[in-house]
Amino acid sequence: MTSLRITDGTITLDAMMELRTRLVDMGKAEKLGDLGVRADRQSIFPAGFAILMGAFQSLQITEMTFADGALREGLLYDIAGRIQHEDVRVRTIQALQERYHVDQEHGSAVEHTAIAAWKQVANTWALNTAIDEEVLRWACRLHEIGLTISHSQYHKHGAYLLRYSDLPGFSQQFQRDLATLVRGHRRKFSSAIFDGLNPEDVPRLRYLCVLVRLAVLLQHPRNHEQPPEFRLHPSTNGLALEFTEGWLDERPLTLADLENERDYLAKQNFTLEVKF
Repeated sequence: MTSLRITDGTITLDAMMELRTRLVDMGKAEKLGDLGVRADRQSIFPAGFAILMGAFQSLQITEMTFADGALREGLLYDIAGRIQHEDVRVRTIQALQERYHVDQEHGSAVEHTAIAAWKQVANTWALNTAIDEEVLRWACRLHEIGLTISHSQYHKHGAYLLRYSDLPGFSQQFQRDLATLVRGHRRKFSSAIFDGLNPEDVPRLRYLCVLVRLAVLLQHPRNHEQPPEFRLHPSTNGLALEFTEGWLDERPLTLADLENERDYLAKQNFTLEVKF
C-alpha cells in the first residue's frame, strides 16, 4: 500500500476501503499488475483481500502491521513449546542471557524486587495484565545485556540488541517494549526514551520503567539479597516509597541513589517521595 501512496506502511481500515474502491474500478484480476501484484498472486489476491477486509470489519480492527517471520515459523515454535510444556520465549531469554554472559543471579534479584513493587501498584497504574508482568520480568533479566558491548552507555547498547535481534516467539511490538524498558532503566529519564512509540503505550511503559529503575537501584549492592520490605503508595504521577524503620539508616549509599533518582524522575514530571 505504501507504493500506492495510501498509507505509510501501516494497514488501516481507511486504506483498505480505498484499495477496495480501486479494485472494483479495475474489474479484472489481470489488471492487478498495475498495483504491483505479482502475476502468480493475482488470481488469489481478491480472495485474500476479501478475507482481510472481513477480519477488519468483524473484529473492528483499526490498523495492522506486518511481521517479518512467516506464519508457519510461528506455528512450529508454538507447537514445539506446547509439546515440551514450555514457552519458546523463555528459551529465547535464556539463550540471550547465555550468549551475552548476563549475570543471571543479579538479574533474578532485580526481577524479584520489581515484581514485589509491581504487585503493589498494578491496579492503580492499570498494569495488571500478563503482558505487563512478562515484559517487566524479562526486562529485569536482560537489563545488563549491553555490558557485553561496553560499560559506557550499556543501557543504550542493550536496547539496540533487543530491538533489532531475531527473538523467536516475540512480536515486534513486544521487542520494542522490552527495548524501551532496558533503554530507560538507568541514568537520564527523558522523553527521548519513548520516541517512535504509539502515544497510547507511553504512560504504561513509563510506569514500567519506573519499576525497573527502582528494582535496579535497590539491588545496586549486588549481594543478591531478597527484596527489602517496602510499601509503595502510587498516584497518577508519583510514588511514595516507605521502608521499615532503620533499613535506610544502614544503607546511606542507597539513600543517596534514591535522592538522585528523585531528580531523574522529576524530568518526566514524576515525583518520588522516600519515607523512613
